[in-house]
Amino acid sequence: STMAKFIMKKLVDDAGLTEKIFVDSAGCNTSGGAALNEDAKKVLEENNIPCDKHISKTFTRNFFKKFDYVVAMDETNLFDIKMVSYAAVSHKIRLLKDFNFNEIIVDDPFGSSEKYKIAYEKIFLGCSALLEEIKLKFQDE
Repeated sequence: STMAKFIMKKLVDDAGLTEKIFVDSAGCNTSGGAALNEDAKKVLEENNIPCDKHISKTFTRNFFKKFDYVVAMDETNLFDIKMVSYAAVSHKIRLLKDFNFNEIIVDDPFGSSEKYKIAYEKIFLGCSALLEEIKLKFQDE
């Protein structure tokens, strides 16, 4: 989710970890090249989440080389990510809800500004929990 990208970037920045953590977004069902959805942009702006220019890109196997975490918003995207993965990277693939005690399932909000507001709340909680896990890993290193 592009919203997750911008929310996580803001949380990482607020935690002073911008130099240590790189955040990005890619879609499983996109050909790439699309701008940020206007409803998503509006919700992010209402919540003081900076959202620079975003051009969508397609998720590929190469993302496993760049990232320690590959996070899906829902079961459909999780399945799609697993279809392009390979056994050696399966530990990197998680659902966002895995970071918040299995309480968050982020449905695709496309088509409704109200759905984007609901998605924002769920994504914010999940990203906050993910960041806490990452901070613990930094402490262990």
